[in-house]
Amino acid sequence: MMKRSTTTLKFTVYFWLLVDSTTAKQRSSKIREELDNGPLRKNANTIIDHRHRFQLSCADNEHLFELKLTTDIYGFETSWSLEQRSNGKWTEILFGPKDVNAPYGKSESVKEMKCLPDGHKYRFTIKDRFSDGFCCDFGEGKYSFSLDGVEQYNSEEKGKTFTDSEKHVFELDQTADISPASTDVDRAPSNYRFGDLNIRNDQLGIDISSGLSARLLASTGKFVDFVEGSISNLAFHDALDAAQVVPLPDGGWAYVSNSERSSGRGGVYALYFDSDGNVVDYKALLTGLSRACGNGVTPWNTVVSCEEISGGQCYQMDPDPSGENHLKPVMTKLGGPDGGSWESVAVENSNPNRPVFFITEDNSQGVLKRFKANGNGWDSLQSDPIQVTYLRIMDGTTFEWTGSEEAGRESARRYFAGAEGISYRDGTLYFIAKVSQLLYSLDLDSMTYEVERTGFPAQPDQIALGKYGRYIYFCEDGGTPGVYARDVDGSYETVFSAIRGGCYDGDETVGIALSPDSKRLYAGYQDAGILMEFTRDDGLAFE
Repeated sequence: MMKRSTTTLKFTVYFWLLVDSTTAKQRSSKIREELDNGPLRKNANTIIDHRHRFQLSCADNEHLFELKLTTDIYGFETSWSLEQRSNGKWTEILFGPKDVNAPYGKSESVKEMKCLPDGHKYRFTIKDRFSDGFCCDFGEGKYSFSLDGVEQYNSEEKGKTFTDSEKHVFELDQTADISPASTDVDRAPSNYRFGDLNIRNDQLGIDISSGLSARLLASTGKFVDFVEGSISNLAFHDALDAAQVVPLPDGGWAYVSNSERSSGRGGVYALYFDSDGNVVDYKALLTGLSRACGNGVTPWNTVVSCEEISGGQCYQMDPDPSGENHLKPVMTKLGGPDGGSWESVAVENSNPNRPVFFITEDNSQGVLKRFKANGNGWDSLQSDPIQVTYLRIMDGTTFEWTGSEEAGRESARRYFAGAEGISYRDGTLYFIAKVSQLLYSLDLDSMTYEVERTGFPAQPDQIALGKYGRYIYFCEDGGTPGVYARDVDGSYETVFSAIRGGCYDGDETVGIALSPDSKRLYAGYQDAGILMEFTRDDGLAFE
């Protein structure tokens, strides 16, 4: 990690511009001819015959971005871009190759540099047009990029890390440390859609969308079966509610589930999976809570669970058995000195030194609180925040964060009573107004919002975002409850639904979460007390 100096900094860097002696027209003609004759798996030779030397200097308020790229033997498949986010929009500021008619050649080496101004978020995306990445089946393709000389990512350390595309998002702040960027590995959307409920599972009591399979993982009051044949020491908890999945260092993960029992009988429990998705353990992480309803995951992979009662608080716990704070839960300052009827938690972490937490409150005047933490890591949520503000809807398109809790409560009463599930992705904060059955999408950069009525019969509750950005997944409270998915095109599709007139009428779907690779979707029924796992029959991820 490199700390940006408070003194004036300038970077002077020399690099070589490589010039291909094959003309763009010749290369384009050759590649197009081979594409017309079938899959292109031939040599697009690159011959370097001379070099030009250039100088690049960055100003005081800029950071030096440097990309180093070597294609595999099918360099024409590779493209990349660097975008800057301003006024709520992404704008392309650097890209390669420079000419669509002159793609990269076989094992071509590329170096690009650009000075990036402070105060903006940036997104680097690399793509492969044949969806097979560029390492290591067809040559040793690789790439890395750095900021101010600090390497942010190096694909050689990850191996074959993507198929269709890979994204890295980072924010430049003059006061912030330069630290590694976040990575989002994407795959192109498949043609699969939910909604054709032609599979009836009488044992589970649900109708399932075609192309999916389901299995029972655990039932309230029964001991949990482990893959090696033993059972848990503790019976599975009741009053299931919100859940989160946390990846573990050994490649497995923990499914962390709340129990919404009242009068100090609730708590938080974890079901543990190995790297193959088999159940290997079950334990209590925290007991003695009252109506532990919603929760959220921190950037340092702990879970925060909140109490939905008057004066309720939010508690942090570490589900990682190897963590130093495992089984040492603590009350955070997210709930404030007087507490509240808190629900769910989301976090925006573009500046790791100052993560911003958002907490919903489920009552008729429940605020949406914005908590700007002073630092990161376990201790930061036990420390006083830099700032606490509240959502205030201004008109049909804009919002603000106000320091007035009273104004925040009045805004909630008018616009989003009964706030429930909440989640954040790439500049947008999504949350549910349960009473009015609305989904709000807040653009945190432009301070504008969109709102829509959710497209299923009963009340929306918890939400989860698909890893690849195509779907938002919803739980449903009441009616003949199921789990629903909203596509990016705005359409709503049914993942599964209770059999009408069956044992789940009037129940509530809960615990929606996705495994780290998004190939398993978890959800259950609260009153019935069951937890299920859903997988796609084609083996692909839930998008």
